[in-house]
Amino acid sequence: MKAQEILVAMNKKEASEIKELMSYPPETAGAIMTKEFIVLRSTDTAADVIDHLRKEGPDAETIYYLYVVDEQKKLVGVVSLRDLITAPSDQTIETIMSTRVVSVLVGEDQEDVAKLIKKYDFLAAPVVTEQGTLVGIVTVDDIIDVLEEETEEDFGEMAAARGSMDTNISAFTAARKRAPWIIMLMFLGLITAEVIGQFEETLEAVILLSVFIPLIMDSAGNTGTQALAVVVRGLAVGTVDRSTVGKMLKREFGTGIMLGIMCAVTLLIVIPFLYGSFVLAGIVGVSLLLTLSVATMVGATIPLIINKLKIDPAVASGPFITTLNDILGLFIYFSIATALLQYLPQ
Repeated sequence: MKAQEILVAMNKKEASEIKELMSYPPETAGAIMTKEFIVLRSTDTAADVIDHLRKEGPDAETIYYLYVVDEQKKLVGVVSLRDLITAPSDQTIETIMSTRVVSVLVGEDQEDVAKLIKKYDFLAAPVVTEQGTLVGIVTVDDIIDVLEEETEEDFGEMAAARGSMDTNISAFTAARKRAPWIIMLMFLGLITAEVIGQFEETLEAVILLSVFIPLIMDSAGNTGTQALAVVVRGLAVGTVDRSTVGKMLKREFGTGIMLGIMCAVTLLIVIPFLYGSFVLAGIVGVSLLLTLSVATMVGATIPLIINKLKIDPAVASGPFITTLNDILGLFIYFSIATALLQYLPQ
């Protein structure tokens, strides 16, 4: 109701433009574009355009790119301010303009628009309909806002706190938004408890094994979250695609193995010194080596699978990856410990 009252109070042109922008789906080029841009005709001369800029330029969002349309308002070319100023005053826009115009569709996702502007280092990109009609422009200022919004959203997803990142919302609202993830993770935690319960006899036989449970769980969770962050960032900026995914997975697996070897060697030195058992050191070290190798692959592959399903890969949140890797890490650890139980000090 308030929005309608504001629109009524505005002048008709501005109200019409705002209504048009509101008609487009959220987070699309149409929703974030501006209507304040300079339009040229191919028959205009450079001198005419410069005179026109003196009058209309102050009200335009940007004048560095000037877009040329035909009689049907379809985008046919673009002229940079630099080319316009350096051209002879009697030269027509048709001879100055470039017909190779990179544009975005009005319904295109704002993240894709941001990638395009970043790829070409544009200050602005024209927005067109399916028929090629120029309806607005998206400036780099708009894209900075989009990137900030998307980054906050991704952080919220990865922390299982989507929608509750705003410090101005109430505690009740924040709790309501976080509750579904926390409850789901709680049930996954029950699976972790069940895994430990399945190896109760092993734990009763060698209580010392329980000392290393936090080490296995924390290391697996941290490594998986690191791999998750690498993949989500790669998908967001476009460095991970079909041609590079194999190389990326191979690198992450190799990283997990190298981290596992370094941690295992460290434990083979420290544990015998602290607990006097080389067998225990070997069990923990090998378990950690296998766990970190698996954890990096879990952290790397799950967001890829989710992205393939056309879902935001950031929903493969850190807590979810951490809990899943906890389960796998504990299973590996207790399986090895149970197999070598007879060699452990009772």
